[in-house]
Amino acid sequence: MTLRIAVEINCTINQDKGIRPFFKPREDATTNAKGSSAWHKMIRLWKDKRGLFDDEYHRRSIVESVINTEKQRLGYKLSSKRDDLQNKELRLRVIYYDPLVLNKVKASFLLGEPPLYPVEKAGVKI
Repeated sequence: MTLRIAVEINCTINQDKGIRPFFKPREDATTNAKGSSAWHKMIRLWKDKRGLFDDEYHRRSIVESVINTEKQRLGYKLSSKRDDLQNKELRLRVIYYDPLVLNKVKASFLLGEPPLYPVEKAGVKI
């Protein structure tokens, strides 16, 4: 299976679940979908309304950045084995992560430094 066919399948799966697919296409991507209307719609939006597509895609990249940062801070693995307990553990991690970020921003403001520095570089130890 080629990468393009895999992406088309992912587009179709997302559309079937009611999610609008947003994958960053290659510059030479075509609208030939080989049966995937979701792929065709996504590429048409990307080609015809690049600004709108980029704005929507940027929202996705922000969410992925937050998830990646959370995983780096709190680890990649969940310790629970049951699905329902993993769900609770994941929710607790999100609740725990928010005050970490707020404390980081607060420390940066108190020290008069831009809030984009990691807390360790701002002179505060966690």
